[in-house]
Amino acid sequence: MTSDSGPIGDILMYPEAEAYISSFERKPFPIKDIGSPRWLQYHEYIEKLSQQAVLSATMKQNEFVMELFVEHEKIGPLVADVIGVELWRDRVFNAYICKMEAKQFNPKSTLPLYMTLYHEACVLNLLETILYHSDAMSSAAESGTLLDLCDYCQRQLVFLSSCDQDDTDAIYDPKMSMQKEDETDLQYLTRQASKIRFDCALKCVSVVRYFTDHLSSLPISVVSRLIKNNEMPLLLVQLVQSAPWVKRDPKSDELEKLPPPPPGRVCKLIDQKWEQIPQSDVYKLTNIEGQIWLAIYQFLFSPEANRKYEMTNHAKEQFMKLIGHLNDVVVDQIPSLGQLKEYLLRMQMQSFPDQAANSSHPIIEQLPEIRMQMESANETKWASIAKYQVTNYFSPSDEDLRKLATNFASLYDSEALDVILPGIPKCCICSSDASKRCSKCKMTWYCS
Repeated sequence: MTSDSGPIGDILMYPEAEAYISSFERKPFPIKDIGSPRWLQYHEYIEKLSQQAVLSATMKQNEFVMELFVEHEKIGPLVADVIGVELWRDRVFNAYICKMEAKQFNPKSTLPLYMTLYHEACVLNLLETILYHSDAMSSAAESGTLLDLCDYCQRQLVFLSSCDQDDTDAIYDPKMSMQKEDETDLQYLTRQASKIRFDCALKCVSVVRYFTDHLSSLPISVVSRLIKNNEMPLLLVQLVQSAPWVKRDPKSDELEKLPPPPPGRVCKLIDQKWEQIPQSDVYKLTNIEGQIWLAIYQFLFSPEANRKYEMTNHAKEQFMKLIGHLNDVVVDQIPSLGQLKEYLLRMQMQSFPDQAANSSHPIIEQLPEIRMQMESANETKWASIAKYQVTNYFSPSDEDLRKLATNFASLYDSEALDVILPGIPKCCICSSDASKRCSKCKMTWYCS
């Protein structure tokens, strides 16, 4: 891959990446220290490592970032990190900070808060990239954090399945990406936080699919957690049904020209933006849809999953909902889904117990500990943590803000990012295809 000025180089060199990763502590940052200067430096390291990992995977180069995380046994701390920021978002930001009145908290800029919220997506993007590899998945299993990651993904997919068309339409509407005149900075940041969370939930679909790819090598406790406790197969069925990344416009002017199914204009969320789908491509699977179908197939056909999954009449009723989605066009794209459809048709003729059988033997179950320990350590401190952070970390001085903005812009000052940024950039004014990027912030694009 080349640019106008020559070949595109790496974002990080191997020695830089190794220095960053070896400097990471094995214990996650305390919740109280999230947003501190030392934490922001850590965030910059994670962002650069994430960018390099995606670049290496995209260009099919040596994925040395993944190899270094495995070598230094630092994948476990990444899992703890993403859970820590999730807990901070739920217990501190959503519960206290975003509800503060202007007299309590009126910062000159919400950039420090935005970077803190975005950190969850940044770490998850890194995990999504490296957990594709069996070595990384095995390293994560050895760290004992996969149970916590299973529960994290389950929480995210439950949130995703609860979103409807209006939610996703508002989140990804280009007009909604700009701050309203009657909107405070904190209110605008709250809307941005909704988009970050939705993006994280979409990434979790890929992580779950990677789990299913490695079921044969995962600890039994992880397989059991996915299937029995989290009921991940049924949750994926619900996502096929709800499909929050699809919107249909029943009032479209083209309604009369389009034969069913489906009626109206159809748009799908591709590369974080809505794209109108021609009628001939309505059943063409997007990446997220393909990931879900592959995961469902693995859960039903993997010997490891079959040993743990006990089919019931309720589960059967849910799986039967998939048959209507498995038309010839879909099966042609993923041939193994033909086998899935035959399996479901045979299941129609079978009967199952109303509930799973209870074991008569004592059960020793391993439980996820990271989030539970974090909640226990801060059980009565959430309000004081919020007050401390808005005073010390999220109300920067002019000098701090200039330094932070410079560091933030430098994270995206690389031609290599044009290779890994999704899709064609859109103009922030008119939403047309853009070719000019702001020379100051490196994030905003313009068509002219």
